[in-house]
Amino acid sequence: MKLIELAIEANRGENIDKIIDSSSNYKSHLENAHDLSNKNYINGFFYTVLGMVSLSSMSYVVNNLDLLDINSKHGISRRLMSAPKSRFSFLAAVMLSTFLITIGQLILVTIYIDLVLKAGIFTKPLYFIITFIISTLLGVSLGSLISVSSKLDLQSKLGIGVGVYMLSSALAGMMQASIRLFVAEKLPLLDRFNPASIIYRLYASIYYFDSSEMFKENIFNAFIVILFVISITFVLTRRKEHESI
Repeated sequence: MKLIELAIEANRGENIDKIIDSSSNYKSHLENAHDLSNKNYINGFFYTVLGMVSLSSMSYVVNNLDLLDINSKHGISRRLMSAPKSRFSFLAAVMLSTFLITIGQLILVTIYIDLVLKAGIFTKPLYFIITFIISTLLGVSLGSLISVSSKLDLQSKLGIGVGVYMLSSALAGMMQASIRLFVAEKLPLLDRFNPASIIYRLYASIYYFDSSEMFKENIFNAFIVILFVISITFVLTRRKEHESI
């Protein structure tokens, strides 16, 4: 993916054949790509915007899950803690409601970008819907992890959440595309696990490639990260549930 971006940025499609021939590791992906000279590089900015919308779901989750903290300033917290329902049922309800709200926001933002700004990013509706779901799951799961892994107050947790998705979006190239390319080249491990970069690659693989091979690969990588984060969240939630007994 980085190689394609560098090709567009530096060559604007003029030396694509030469780049493909000299890059055997990426040749199969590049040969299945669209005509890169016809691609709008600014769309990368819109993909990071969509990624930021998905990651903003962290704040919703953190705010709502604060109700599970018996020391919370919310008056309803103690009543929830004494209810016969488990923390898992409340956690699931918060994640589902936040998931649906964020999906709605993504649809509205995409409509604005595609129809009002006429960016033409909504090229494969089914793939976009899948990406909406995956990216929102990533944001919701990260918000849940932030909430249950810290004993800080609500404002501190919200600050952490905002900091995570702002920094993540910046590293994915929202402010400057060259930052994304620098991170991908110099800090590949950070780029692979950076939430906004994961989301960006999903959208970019839809836009740049006719083949679904790269998209499926990025979906798999995103699922691994999501499952890892959710697993840690549920372990910590179970531990807190036992501590409150």
